[in-house]
Amino acid sequence: MAGNDEDKEIQKDNYFDEAQRSFERSSILHHIHSKKFLVNNVRIEDPVFHDIRREIKLLAEKQDYWCEKYPVKWIQMEQSFDKLRHKGYQLLHMTEIDMENSLLIHPLTEQELALFLDIQHRHGNILYFNTDQLKNLVVLAPEWIIDVFRCFINHKHNKFPHNLEHWSAYENNAILKPEVFNEIMNESPPEIKHNSEHVLQYMEHLDVMAKPLKEEDIEPTDLQHHQQDTVDLAVHLNPHFVDFHIVPCRLKKPPPPIAQFTSPELCKKTPVVCFVFVQNFMPPSFFHRLVAVCIRTWPISRAGRKNLLYNGLAAFDMTETYVLTIWYNDHIIYARITSCTNDMISGLNFEKCQEVRLILRKICLNFQASHRKTHGLLQRSKSTYNVRI
Repeated sequence: MAGNDEDKEIQKDNYFDEAQRSFERSSILHHIHSKKFLVNNVRIEDPVFHDIRREIKLLAEKQDYWCEKYPVKWIQMEQSFDKLRHKGYQLLHMTEIDMENSLLIHPLTEQELALFLDIQHRHGNILYFNTDQLKNLVVLAPEWIIDVFRCFINHKHNKFPHNLEHWSAYENNAILKPEVFNEIMNESPPEIKHNSEHVLQYMEHLDVMAKPLKEEDIEPTDLQHHQQDTVDLAVHLNPHFVDFHIVPCRLKKPPPPIAQFTSPELCKKTPVVCFVFVQNFMPPSFFHRLVAVCIRTWPISRAGRKNLLYNGLAAFDMTETYVLTIWYNDHIIYARITSCTNDMISGLNFEKCQEVRLILRKICLNFQASHRKTHGLLQRSKSTYNVRI
């Protein structure tokens, strides 16, 4: 970086200010540290690394748990985990951990073990999620998750011919059907192959994959009104996509300008409906799951030979002339219905548009309830969720 020290400081501030603008009006800014560090990636021994370590230590010393006594019994369990890693174990069931614990000179109590796993997870030594599906599993080597992720990204050879149609849906539209998933698992390393059921659970929890919300999975929420409870998702069902996951990272970004999809010319358009939390932060996983539900509900729109399914935008044919477009930008989900016909005089079918709006709202409300249940991140409050028009 050219210039004197003052010039470098100004350039550094400009870089960071520009990077943080993408989080404007978002609660994420509350979690960004005010002190900035610029690392020289050419110098291996850049002294700024020492400054970063010192700053991290200063922040750590302000935490409530700083200087708390570390139970000696935890050291025994850490050593047991190290031995298991050395033997090649990567994913353990809680029964196996209980067995290891029982062999210790001073076994941990159930409460101590739960706290130990939580602390180890926070330190990044293991992966342990205290959810209904994953609370009985512990990933000893977090790198295992990366290896699992690679299985769904790397190119696969020697595909089964009778699954080529499903492979096409996966490679072109990131739609993962059970046939392709099973084939990927069969070609994966043993430690992944033998835990295929848990692979799905972890990929869903980490929002690498999203599956559509089914009608039988929907639970009543305290935010739904009586009229919204009457919306039946089962009425709309795309028979080609019933059991599947979507893998968003495989999708490409939509080609610019995005207005060609969200506001096409010479078409009748509804106002844009926005789904957003009051703090202007909607997790992208909500959008991915909404896309999955829409795939299960309506056919994907096409422009020529291309499906209008992208990372952050998707369009669906509600009828021969009505298209629902949803997109995600700045932590907000947007939705709009358009109709491109020769009849530009008559308006859009209000009942049809209202029905779709209620469907989308019902889906998002249930995503919120599900996310709160599995991640424990959202507060049970009417003020956490807004719908804007």
